[in-house]
Amino acid sequence: MTSFSGILTHRQDQRSGLQTDLTLEEFIHALGYATWSGQAEAITLIQENPNVAWRSGHKVAKTFTVSAAALKHLLVDKGNVILTSSSYPQIKHILWPEIRRMAAKVKDTFGIILDVPIDPGTGIHHKGNFILGRNSNQPERMAGFSGDNNLFIADEASGIATEILEVIEGNLAGGGKQIMTGNPTQIGGAFYDAFHAASHLWSTIHIDSRETPNITGNGPSIPGLATTEWVERQRERFGEDSPFWAVRVAGNFPAGTYGIITLQLLEAAHAAHRSARDNDTLSVGVDVAWTGDDQSVIWPVRGQRAMQPESHWGQDPTELARLVTTLVKRIERDGEPVRVNVDTIGIGAGVYSALKHDYLNEPKYTINAVSVSTVPPPSDRASTGPGYHQLRDFLWFNLKQWMVNGGGIPPGTLADGELTAATSYPTPGGKIKVTPKDDMKAILHRSTDFADALCLAVYRPAVAVPPRIRSGRPGGKRRTI
Repeated sequence: MTSFSGILTHRQDQRSGLQTDLTLEEFIHALGYATWSGQAEAITLIQENPNVAWRSGHKVAKTFTVSAAALKHLLVDKGNVILTSSSYPQIKHILWPEIRRMAAKVKDTFGIILDVPIDPGTGIHHKGNFILGRNSNQPERMAGFSGDNNLFIADEASGIATEILEVIEGNLAGGGKQIMTGNPTQIGGAFYDAFHAASHLWSTIHIDSRETPNITGNGPSIPGLATTEWVERQRERFGEDSPFWAVRVAGNFPAGTYGIITLQLLEAAHAAHRSARDNDTLSVGVDVAWTGDDQSVIWPVRGQRAMQPESHWGQDPTELARLVTTLVKRIERDGEPVRVNVDTIGIGAGVYSALKHDYLNEPKYTINAVSVSTVPPPSDRASTGPGYHQLRDFLWFNLKQWMVNGGGIPPGTLADGELTAATSYPTPGGKIKVTPKDDMKAILHRSTDFADALCLAVYRPAVAVPPRIRSGRPGGKRRTI
């Protein structure tokens, strides 16, 4: 391990504390600990960025690293640290003992004596600053920590309520830093969004348990990190296709046992987006909302390539129809047919009417009224095996098939969490039913407006075609456009 005696000689006064130019990695090494390459990458992100999200499997040194970051922030950066986790026992029995062990090293190395109480809520206090543990189920206890030099650490962040993480975000209005770490146990919430819809706001890192030097042999073995024996034991117990393996070993968000669109399928659709075929009909899905916190979403898809969606709040039906028309006119190609599928439940009927009769009333535009609460039409039911409870249920599985067939979706939209949150189950009559929208909203803390618009966009409804358009003679049959 690298020697830091020179650093200590020039930067340390054993009785007055540490100089402020000691980095987190130097601080860890000075205490006599080794680091490995993946951990070092995380340490650099923490050192250099205000918002860091770190997902991983087990035994990659997450807890150790954030404990060191807490002590370094207290002693070197001379700031306050607020710890929270998925449960208070996680702080008291996992994070706090690690900090206690490291505090003993601080005494031996720097001569700084820290009083580490048994209760994290009492906190460690040093020269006017502190490290405190706070319960993650009490938002009011996380409020009021303002200041431009506070560090918030949310361990096992997947299990922390969104309300708590929103309070932390509010505390950072005047400056400061935050670190979210954990196994990615849940699809949805602030931790999930940090790697998906809100990824542009975070510096992120993902570490698989199998990347540690104890397994790869790339560097000296480090006690406590994941080993080949541990990984093999998990493989035998759960299998590589299990949610446990995805979360605890691979450090991936779970696909869900009954998930319709798995995380793996979503990531494949993200990867396919750049090269997806776009030489087919332009189709636009319109999910309509007006009041409340729901959004109206307009999502254009051409062939196998979904474009960037648009979202709007508070537009009346006529104004939303105008916005749909503006988008269509901007992206349509000369002479290409255009299909617009509008969810006509509620005020969507007004959008459909305005588009069909006023804005897009030329022959090249096909405006379809889609009522997702109805029974699927016979042409859709015939190709779906056991059948679906409602058209909405068919639309979700139709989207899944579109993705399986190579459909590409732009990464980083709010659809990501919505798409992977949907599950299915059989009705007493044997039909397939998708998780009700209200249940999904309770999980996601938002409506599935983006996913619903995409479901509409890739739908090719069966319509009756006038004979003269289809064949030029009477007797034209149903076709799919």
